[in-house]
Amino acid sequence: MYGTFSARPRGQAGQARHAKRLGQAGVLALILAGFALAAVGVNSGLVSTETELMAIYPMGPNESPREDLEKAGVESADPGEQQLEPTTGLGRDPAPSFPDKSLMKLSDWRKLVPGDHHLINGKVPPGIPIGTNSTILDIEVILGTCFVTWNIPGRFVGFRTPIHVHPRPQEVCVRTGAVLTMIDGRDDTINGAGECFLMPQMTKMANLAIGGNDTVEGDVGYTDFDVFRVPRYEPEWVVIEPDHLDLQGAQFVREDGCMHDVHVM
Repeated sequence: MYGTFSARPRGQAGQARHAKRLGQAGVLALILAGFALAAVGVNSGLVSTETELMAIYPMGPNESPREDLEKAGVESADPGEQQLEPTTGLGRDPAPSFPDKSLMKLSDWRKLVPGDHHLINGKVPPGIPIGTNSTILDIEVILGTCFVTWNIPGRFVGFRTPIHVHPRPQEVCVRTGAVLTMIDGRDDTINGAGECFLMPQMTKMANLAIGGNDTVEGDVGYTDFDVFRVPRYEPEWVVIEPDHLDLQGAQFVREDGCMHDVHVM
């Protein structure tokens, strides 16, 4: 006579074997679930970064990560990211219509800046534009890019830079005093001694010397270090303020195999 079947193991040994089988089955279920989620993520576009995608679609010898993204039908989470150059750290190409930057003149650079070159955020910036005699603290050329640190002796209170743009993002660290930084599309900011800020590329801007608590009468309103990365054939800055184009060569002057290749016209 058949007895009643029971799935419950009898005795301690049976219970141990049963627990082991359940544990193995659980691990297998988790592995299979992981594969299923990965497949769903790729097919539905949930995997959206180049880093994640590279682990799934290895890059061919003549392909870029961007080409792999296109093959997989996966778009970047940030459309603007497609313009970046992550291998150089120099931002996007400021003049893609000029692949050969050695052919560019300063007038070509100025044409790339939209809007009224007299204005920042719709108004004429306060202060009197003037140049300053900067000096080089350190410079090194690596793979055609100049890494240069400038000592900016500053301007007296009430004087400012002409309206200008930087083809590449550049960093400024204020040493003494303070400056009012005016950047198109952003709020004006005051940067004092010990503070650093980024100057965005190809964006109209100007710095006005306002002085700080450490500024004494008769002294300049600020001094700073400019830490620049400048690819060959590109200028450190491009003065665009129509009445002060003559200040283009009044701040960054050097003959080091990098800057002298820029056409001044």
